Order: sequence, then structure tokens, then C-alpha cells
Amino acid sequence: MNVLIVEDEIKAVNKLKRILKELDLGIAISGTCSSVSETIEWLNTNNIPDLIFLDIQLSDGISFELFKQIKIECPIIFVTAFDEFAIQAFKVNSIDYILKPYSIKEIKNSLDKLNNLSKTFNSSERELLYKELAKTFQPKFKTRFFTKLNNQIYSINSEDVITFKYEDSSTVLTDKDQRKYIIDYSLDALEKLLNPLHFFRINRQFIISYKSISKMMIDAKNRIKVHLINEEKTEDVSRAKTKEFKEWLNQ
Repeated sequence: MNVLIVEDEIKAVNKLKRILKELDLGIAISGTCSSVSETIEWLNTNNIPDLIFLDIQLSDGISFELFKQIKIECPIIFVTAFDEFAIQAFKVNSIDYILKPYSIKEIKNSLDKLNNLSKTFNSSERELLYKELAKTFQPKFKTRFFTKLNNQIYSINSEDVITFKYEDSSTVLTDKDQRKYIIDYSLDALEKLLNPLHFFRINRQFIISYKSISKMMIDAKNRIKVHLINEEKTEDVSRAKTKEFKEWLNQ
């Protein structure tokens, strides 16, 4: 099996090479890359590897940029220190998501998974393989938020959050008791961290929980307006989000 390692830390590359050699599974390292641009060039000038070990944070950006610029058809095992990208990883050809620091057992388990799936699915059924993996994967979502208010420290459970609102260049968390806290997360980051069953970003300014909805209406322009229990006025669901919002409500 020919493997490409995409990792920008030399120590991490050497560790993975050492583990793969120790496992002695007939694996050949076809190449190593440390950046998005280098990986694109490598894939465009070499035979498609049988597997890619892929880090998230590379020397010139996030590895998900690869999938916007080039079609990658081989399976991928993500090896990273960031747990918040797991959902995004399983939207591409990921068969596993390993968090650093990892053990030789974790690498072997991932390779065993690939081997077992390869016996079950042929190359024409690869897309089905990834979808089946995504169904069985149980992602980790953020469960608590650390914040300070008036020299006091708070840890707020995600299930107690009503809304996240971007205002005055800050992100404000409102809990079920209508208390407000400033947190160090952008709404873009929160979208990746929160459980999508319970939270939805209705527009550029708001991420809401299902529990935050007081009532909903459709205006003369067929736009959905949501009245939130912690806001005096209704908020519009952006037109681009309308269909997705309806699907979210209908889960």
C-alpha cells in the first residue's frame, strides 16, 4: 500500500513513519508534504496513493482547502490536534479521525478499518463506504463554555444556552436565565463546535438553539421570521438558509 503523509511538523512525520514501519503491513511511503500548495503539486504529478494521512493545520493553511482545489479520490485518515473539525472531515473521504497524541494501537485500528472496508466495498462503491462511516461516527461537540463576568468565573453548559449573538465586535452567549456573557469564539467557529441537532445559524448575527424559539411567522415576502425568547424583535432567517432551516425544524 502506497501512502502519502501530509504533515508540517518533522517530528510528527518521523513518528508516523516509525509506527508504520513497526507495524510492517507492506506500507510504502510514496511521499511527504507540509503544505496545501505542495500537496496539490504532488497529487498532480504522482500516481494516486492508496491512502493519505492528513493533518488539519498545515504550513500555509487548513488542509480542507485541498478539497476546494483538487479532486481527491483515495481514502484519508486525519491525524490532528484539533477535535473541532471532525464533522467537516467526514464530509470528505475520511475513514478515521485520530487525535494527537496518538498510539500505535490507534494507527493500527484505523488501518484495520480500512482493510476491512476494502474487502466489503469495491472501488465503484467508495462513496457509499464514506457515507456508511459518517453514519457510524459519533462526533464530539462542545459541552461547556468558560467565561468571566465581574471578576467571577463561570462554566456554562451548552444545553443551557439560548442564543449566540454577534454584536459590538463580540460574541455574546445568552443562557436560559437570560444572563449574558462574552465568549472568545466567532460564530463561524461555533458552527463547527455545536451540535447541529440543537443549534442553527439563522443569519450572520445569530446562532439559536431550538429552545430559544418563541414563535415563527412568514412575512409578505415569504421570509421566515423567528421571535426569540431573549429578543424584543423578530429575527429573519436568511434566504440562503431557509430550506436548511426548515429541514432542521423537521428532524
